[in-house]
Amino acid sequence: MAADGGASDRDLREEARGTDPRGGRRPHDEQEQEPGSPENGTSGPDAYPGGLGPGTDGTTSQVPDPPAWTPPDKGSGDYDQRDPTLEDYANYELAELIATGGDLTGKGPAADNMRHFLENTGEDKPIDVDDMLASAPGLSAEIDAARQQLGQQAIADAESSGATGPVTFPVNTGWSGYYISDSESEKYFYATGGMQYNVNGTVTAYPPSTPGGEWTYEMNTEVNTRDRYNWDTGKSVTIGPVTVHDEQMQGLHQSGLAQEYNIVGQSSQQTTTGP
Repeated sequence: MAADGGASDRDLREEARGTDPRGGRRPHDEQEQEPGSPENGTSGPDAYPGGLGPGTDGTTSQVPDPPAWTPPDKGSGDYDQRDPTLEDYANYELAELIATGGDLTGKGPAADNMRHFLENTGEDKPIDVDDMLASAPGLSAEIDAARQQLGQQAIADAESSGATGPVTFPVNTGWSGYYISDSESEKYFYATGGMQYNVNGTVTAYPPSTPGGEWTYEMNTEVNTRDRYNWDTGKSVTIGPVTVHDEQMQGLHQSGLAQEYNIVGQSSQQTTTGP
């Protein structure tokens, strides 16, 4: 109970929620975690087995929404489950300082993500997937290979159906995990680290224009990404001279001073072709 004229823990928490804090993001690894709640994920249809839906004659098909997604790990647990402590308030200030450091050292996306965590809304936050793909060549190459495989599968399915004209398939792959390392992209190592991606759109298989020629495909797809901005017990990250343990940041979510959320992104549409 606060003394007369003083502020209670709840009052201080509400004051903290109204500040304009700044922050950065710790990376997370691929170790097994208890899956998060579907309530903390994003809604959508089921992915197509193998990534391709039923083909239809012609060159158009309805583009499906990205599939439903559930965070792969539990994170900090229930939000606002206890009153904040003096240590929580100190850790909040530490997070603000870390974010400012991220702004000053070229880790803008990480700083923006921490800032959103401290703003305490829990709302989804967008991320620039086009910039992510340009910054993480390994991720881009993996997605290019997946697109090529989908195109080849579309050709095989159309050819085996006996089609004599173009056949178009909706594309909606399951979520695939990818870890952006520090050596691949320091910016996105701190901003997301481990994340998941999906490819959706359409692919059209075309029969040969001359007898004995090759089938070809044309694909129009986007890349969608998902990541739960959360904190996992037993992990830590060192940013400059400061080592931050995830338990410190978990306390902010558990005490209602900050709130975990989803990072949701979609790339621009890309057209790919091939035999």
